[in-house]
Amino acid sequence: MDFGRIIDQELSGKVDYAMLKFCYIDINRDSDVAKMFNDYQQTMDDLIERHPEITFIHTTMSLRHSPSGATIWLREVLGRPNNSKLDNIKRNQFNQFLYSTYGSSPIIDVAASESTYPNGKRESFKMDDQTYYSLIGDYTNDGGHLNELGSLQVASTFVRELAQIIRSRSSVSE
Repeated sequence: MDFGRIIDQELSGKVDYAMLKFCYIDINRDSDVAKMFNDYQQTMDDLIERHPEITFIHTTMSLRHSPSGATIWLREVLGRPNNSKLDNIKRNQFNQFLYSTYGSSPIIDVAASESTYPNGKRESFKMDDQTYYSLIGDYTNDGGHLNELGSLQVASTFVRELAQIIRSRSSVSE
């Protein structure tokens, strides 16, 4: 993973914090999420061990919008797979691995900010009695990239969570 090389060769001794953020395109319905997460975990654990002076911040996997409605429902009833949902299931699985492995470490939850309405309700769907989250439709114009509203929502949450991590780390070191 190039991230490890960059930390080791270019940033070691120069940064206090580092994070690796994946894009929604990095995982889809055909991805081996367990293998991808295992590779991520091995890289991060090695970096954490080699660079105890750096606080590594984890981020959840970005999501895409999963359209719904009568047409989508009818297609699903007729047995046509909803690829958007299948892709997001894999992204949600990565995020579950992240929380179960690094839950006590700093995590910025990009997926939660992309899927949470201002009133606190989450954009979700159910498949096989499991709840999965997806990007709010009003936060995107193309199903994946954030529009102005989505950018403002996700960026403000990201900055708040990052500031909280830095504040909590600063108070521990004082």
